[in-house]
Amino acid sequence: MFTSLQGISQTFTLSDSTFEVGDNYKIYNIRLGFDGDRLPDDSKQTLDSIADFLIFHPELQVEFGSFTDSRGPDHSNLKMTQNRAEWCVNYLISKGVKKEQLTAKGYGESEPIIPEEEINKYKLIDKKEYERLHSKNRRNMLKILKIDTL
Repeated sequence: MFTSLQGISQTFTLSDSTFEVGDNYKIYNIRLGFDGDRLPDDSKQTLDSIADFLIFHPELQVEFGSFTDSRGPDHSNLKMTQNRAEWCVNYLISKGVKKEQLTAKGYGESEPIIPEEEINKYKLIDKKEYERLHSKNRRNMLKILKIDTL
């Protein structure tokens, strides 16, 4: 199982062997620069594990999605998450994953896990909780799009 970030547990394990179209696996521990141009070592380990997993499962076609919190203009968040998703897909391809297995999709702030109204309750009373809740909305995701029979 991937390690957790700020107490957020991961749901994707490299031992998963039963898949269905539409399955989503949240990934919180990939940290990139604003445009996806810097990748810390722990993020590389996560992406390398995903690459190994997809190479082992060539029957899977997946979407690599990226999400952000609600801070910042909508159009900037959408562009930023698309850049990050594309950067991660290109990284996975550089590690040997077939291009045909991957699609990149930036979602911006369109699908929050924690609604902004809930987050804002903590803005003035608990800055740490306010930041933690925002961090839950910043994530990446693998979504199973298609399973080919080999």
